[in-house]
Amino acid sequence: MDESKVLEIFEATELDMSKCSDYEKWALNYFHKKEFVSNPFLDFTLQLDITGLRSKYDNQYCKTKEASFTAYLVWSLFQAIKEFPCLSYRKIDGRWYHLKNLPLFFPVAVDTKERFHEIYIENVFKYDWEDFCKEYSKQIEEAKNPSEKYTQKSEGV
Repeated sequence: MDESKVLEIFEATELDMSKCSDYEKWALNYFHKKEFVSNPFLDFTLQLDITGLRSKYDNQYCKTKEASFTAYLVWSLFQAIKEFPCLSYRKIDGRWYHLKNLPLFFPVAVDTKERFHEIYIENVFKYDWEDFCKEYSKQIEEAKNPSEKYTQKSEGV
């Protein structure tokens, strides 16, 4: 996929650096300079009490068809990301962009020789809770019950 298509799909707009805070300007450049950061990936362990989230899920969200607590956690994460645009900034071909439509991508453990299949959901920011549950559930089922796309991929076709 070429760069212009990626920018279109993820609704990217070039970042206006004049609107960024001094810290953002510094941080955006700092975390991409190899002389300062040998590993540009953020790795961390988070210990978070999710009791309140579980209670909110049980009281408000669990009744939605195809709902799961894991889906709720993922959907809630994307709702939070929408509130903090800097989490959606990406440097592409030397220029900074704000991606307003990040995709969801993660592996799902399955009972096949490959052990994992990918889940990929576009337009996550645009889903309300009910629609997200439908798409999330559909993607999980497709990963767990490999269709033609997984069979061809795993056979190297």
